[in-house]
Amino acid sequence: MSDEATFPGIGMISEGTLRPQDLIPTFLDVLRKHDPRQRRAEQADTSEGFVAATPIPYEAWEDEDHGWWESEEASEFLSEVMDNLDELCPPFVHFGTTGGDGALYGLWPEVEMAAEDPYVAKLQDCGRLGGGTCLNGEALDDEKDWEEVA
Repeated sequence: MSDEATFPGIGMISEGTLRPQDLIPTFLDVLRKHDPRQRRAEQADTSEGFVAATPIPYEAWEDEDHGWWESEEASEFLSEVMDNLDELCPPFVHFGTTGGDGALYGLWPEVEMAAEDPYVAKLQDCGRLGGGTCLNGEALDDEKDWEEVA
């Protein structure tokens, strides 16, 4: 595995739940795969009775009805894990929920923010998005080679 953080890619990570006992393990799986800091922390952690590099008691990890999942500590840890996922994102991408569904977590593009960025705005016809649309909002002709424009 690489010693550098990698971007997991645009898209959904979790849907249909807001329960910490569902979200935290799912989000930790993504961090383990893409963030070497998480892997190193887990390898270095020698505490007993807890899931490596987390404040999660083993009993809670094995029991989704354990009281820890409803604790302030669980809520704070979930926020920390979400912040770590957001740190993996490149510019103009964020980790969080979609605007329409508060339980659909993933890594989502911020197209409006990118289009408003002064550097990106200078690109004009560059940066083609799906459907033949450029970041400046103009549609490209089907015959126009957008790569030559860039």
